[in-house]
Amino acid sequence: MFLRNGPAAAFNNGGNVAGLRAYHPFPVPPGATGIVLSPGESLHLARSLRARPGEPIEAFDGAGRTWSGVVLSPDAQGLAMRVDSARVRTPLVPALALAQVLPKGGLMDDIVRAAVEVGVAAIYPLFSAHCEVKLDASRAAARVERWNAIAIEACKQSGNPFLPRIASPEPLKAWLARPAGKALRLVGSLEAATPALSRVSIAHEEVEELLALIGPEGDFSPAEYALIREHGVRGVSFGENVLRVPTAALYALVALDQLRQRGN
Repeated sequence: MFLRNGPAAAFNNGGNVAGLRAYHPFPVPPGATGIVLSPGESLHLARSLRARPGEPIEAFDGAGRTWSGVVLSPDAQGLAMRVDSARVRTPLVPALALAQVLPKGGLMDDIVRAAVEVGVAAIYPLFSAHCEVKLDASRAAARVERWNAIAIEACKQSGNPFLPRIASPEPLKAWLARPAGKALRLVGSLEAATPALSRVSIAHEEVEELLALIGPEGDFSPAEYALIREHGVRGVSFGENVLRVPTAALYALVALDQLRQRGN
């Protein structure tokens, strides 16, 4: 059974050496022996990556389902792949999440890419007092669309089959007011006498999400730190050195990923 899907944007798979990867966010019935990819994906695979018949390829839906096989027909309008095996992966628990005050320039693009490679499940872009990025509704929607495209590209490059949920940018205060559920929320803090991130443990806690809150280039204001603490977000130090925003975000996510793998 071959399934044809609707149009989709083309994305770069980062030159992945393990074979071709394609994003296929459309239902595939159990037992399907083949998939026809969207015109956007097909054009990129056939023209830019020069896909050839018999070449290994993997399709993924962003929700943990993957289909492995080989290219049958590298048609630029509808590349056909044979499905040899299918797999469903279960998300890791606790989930990783990032709440990031928007940095200047294109740094958020780099942060989204790195966060997906680590395996983040949700990204919350925020505005704060010292945030220099200003977005109206139209520009914010365009940014989220761009970040989703970058996330797909990062999934292809890294082999991560899970696309994160990327929320619309909102003020820090509004985000803090939302229910936290069973989340352990940590904020990277430059305040004196802040305990080290390495001292955090989840061994005796029921935690469903590990979240890192990272501030802007100018840090959070004293009033914002007070509000953050008021909402139960714990301050942690990343060491003696002051880290750039993208470095701090990656540092925190890698540390939290190691924490959930150890489970302590």
